[in-house]
Amino acid sequence: MLINFKFFAEGKRLPQKLLVLVLLGVLLFGTLGGAAWAAGRGNFGTNPDAGGTYTPRCLSLKLTEEQREQLLVLRRENFTARQEVIQQLQEARFELGNLYLKQADENAIQSKREEIAQLRENLREIGLQNREKFGALLTEEQLSELEENRNTGFRARGGRGFPGMGRSGNCINGFN
Repeated sequence: MLINFKFFAEGKRLPQKLLVLVLLGVLLFGTLGGAAWAAGRGNFGTNPDAGGTYTPRCLSLKLTEEQREQLLVLRRENFTARQEVIQQLQEARFELGNLYLKQADENAIQSKREEIAQLRENLREIGLQNREKFGALLTEEQLSELEENRNTGFRARGGRGFPGMGRSGNCINGFN
């Protein structure tokens, strides 16, 4: 039995340190529970996986059927190219971790770091190329509307060190 009720029946009190620890534990779990509950609510109704109302901004461009078909092909090509590089990047990071564990020489570690940097650059290049290809599918009017939409919303002021490159419902990399 976890609780000894005779202890309380005899009029004894819990030591102050134990009482403080119990109260802090209750406060901590209450706070974490509230945070977990709030996080489970999604992105304020914008999460498409949770039945939200999010729509990628590129869909407001009134794409033609031909543009939609071309975009489907472009998205598949982008996905495949990115997945290949992402897999290589994961393997290189795994190998780097192994090099650290084996206490390999600094040259081997530096070489693996350079390989990882090159793979990250490859991912960035794939993104830029696909952005250009997507832009080539659009009319001048659609491009100007997309540019207007790009600099509005939550991430408009940038993120991850790229000012003004907020995500605006990315039709190329996914609907996120």
